[in-house]
Amino acid sequence: MAQPVPDIRVEQEQHIRPDPNERPLLGVKLTGYRLVNMSLILAFGISNAVCTCLGQSVTPTTLDWVVGTFSAAILYWIGQFETVRPRMWPLFLHVDWAPTILEYGKLILVHPCFWFSSLLWLHSKEHFLWF
Repeated sequence: MAQPVPDIRVEQEQHIRPDPNERPLLGVKLTGYRLVNMSLILAFGISNAVCTCLGQSVTPTTLDWVVGTFSAAILYWIGQFETVRPRMWPLFLHVDWAPTILEYGKLILVHPCFWFSSLLWLHSKEHFLWF
């Protein structure tokens, strides 16, 4: 008598399906894809603001058109893989990095040795002698 062949796709889907009672820490998953997206927006927004404050008008527009359009097109196509099954690039598109980032953020913000060593490092630089 032949044994039924298990459906591997169903087993994989059950293995990676998140617990419905488990909510992401920030309400939404903070994936690597979203971190890259936010970082690019911040980087180009700040660089455009700095260039504008320095009186340049062509540079911010060129940055927007060249780099902004290119990165938006690439990130749009990468974002299409978020819904593909079986999941692709799980560390980049599906893992919630918020708990890790918040844990290291607490460590950096709260740990007094970090602040003390940072102040000593800044004090050692010639242009930051405020003490």
